Amino acid sequence: MTTLGLQSPPHYYHMNHICTLFEGHYHYGLGAFINSLANAGFSGTVWAGYRGTIPGWANRYKTEGPENTFLIEKTIKLVFVPQENPVHFTFQKPDFMLSIWENCCPDTEKLYYFDPDILLKTTWPFFERWVAHGVALCEDVGSPVSNTHPIRLEWKQYLAQKGTTLPAKDNYYVNGGFIGLHKSCKSFLSDWKYIQNLIREDIVEKDLIGVKDRSYCFHMPDQDALNIAKDRTEHPLSIADKNAMDFIPGGYIMAHAIGNPKP
Repeated sequence: MTTLGLQSPPHYYHMNHICTLFEGHYHYGLGAFINSLANAGFSGTVWAGYRGTIPGWANRYKTEGPENTFLIEKTIKLVFVPQENPVHFTFQKPDFMLSIWENCCPDTEKLYYFDPDILLKTTWPFFERWVAHGVALCEDVGSPVSNTHPIRLEWKQYLAQKGTTLPAKDNYYVNGGFIGLHKSCKSFLSDWKYIQNLIREDIVEKDLIGVKDRSYCFHMPDQDALNIAKDRTEHPLSIADKNAMDFIPGGYIMAHAIGNPKP
C-alpha cells in the first residue's frame, strides 16, 4: 500500500478508512466532520473526493510529502482526491468507494462513507462493531415504505422490464448519507452501482438529484438505487432506526443535516 505524506506511518492509518465527497462550501462540513472524528477517537485515513480547490484551512495541517496529504491531531491522515466526473456527487458514492478500496486501501478490512454534513455523536469503536454485523445503514426520515407501496411496486415493475428482479425484504427505506461494510460485503457496492446505471438510462444528467417529486418512482435515484440494492442483497444488513441520524429525538450515533439551508 502506498503511504502518502508520512515517512513511517503508524499502523492504524492502514486499519481504519473513511471516504467522503464534497465541493464548494461543503468544505466547512468536512472540517466539522473531521473535528467530530477526532472527538470520537478515530485513528486512520480519510479520503476526501473533491472538485475545485483544497480548502485553505487544511494548510495548517500540511505534512512532508504529497501536496494532497495532511495530518490532523497526529492520528487522522486526510488525503484529498480530485474528481473530474461532472455528475452530482450524490450519484457517485458506490463508484468512489470502489475506487478508493481498489486503488488506495486494497488491504483494508472495512470501509465507510459519510456525507460531509454529518457529525459523529458516539465513539468510533461503535462503528467498527456495527460493521461486524453486516452492511451498516440508517433509516431515512421518509421511512418506512411498505412492500406494497406503489413506489416499491413501480421499482419492481421497472426492474422486471430491465431483466432483473427485486425481491421484497423489509419496509425500511434507508438514507444514502452513510454506509459501512466489511470487504466480504464489497459486492454490495457493485450492485448499488449497477442499479444506478440502470436508472440513469432513463434520466437526463441534469436531473440526477430531486427528480420531479416523490410521486415519481426515482425521485432520489441514488438513494432509491441504494434501497433497491438493499432489498436485492444476500449480504447481512444492520439498519439503525431514524434516531441514528437525529431524524427523530433520542439519537446518539450521528447527526445528519437535511434540507436547505445547511447549518
